[in-house]
Amino acid sequence: RSVFVNAVLSGSVGNDLSIANNNGTVRLLAANTFSGNLFHSGGTLFLDNNSSLGNCPSLVVNSTYNSGGGFNAGTLVSLNGVSIPNTVSLSLTGSVTGPISSTLNCASGSNAWSGPVTINGDGNVVINNAGFTLNIPGNITGNGFTGSLHVRGAGSTTLGGTINLGSAEL
Repeated sequence: RSVFVNAVLSGSVGNDLSIANNNGTVRLLAANTFSGNLFHSGGTLFLDNNSSLGNCPSLVVNSTYNSGGGFNAGTLVSLNGVSIPNTVSLSLTGSVTGPISSTLNCASGSNAWSGPVTINGDGNVVINNAGFTLNIPGNITGNGFTGSLHVRGAGSTTLGGTINLGSAEL
């Protein structure tokens, strides 16, 4: 199932706003103005506007659903020709239970995630770019991460910051 949100999401969501759509798709199409952290724990979240995340300081992706085999089994955040500002951090968690991975996916066009990226857990975390442009100028840091970070795809991916995974694999 797919949910397309074309209305502007505004106001304060308190401590968090949660999106859990199992194997479905949620698309944030509007220039949103809400504030508060966003938690995404299943299916695919498409960001179709540079301001899809409004004034959100952090997008936290916790894979809790296994959509079936492969690196993209789990929870995906798909960038669709957007530039996410450096005021928004991204946290991706992979789990060996399942196995379930969290994926930052480049869906189309030229994309950037300018804020810091933190990876957690003991499973796979994937940065996937099937043939477009993805720039991550900020740092990528493992927070007790003991899994594997996979950067893959035929597109042009630039990791411009420091990558500190501790004992994890790249």
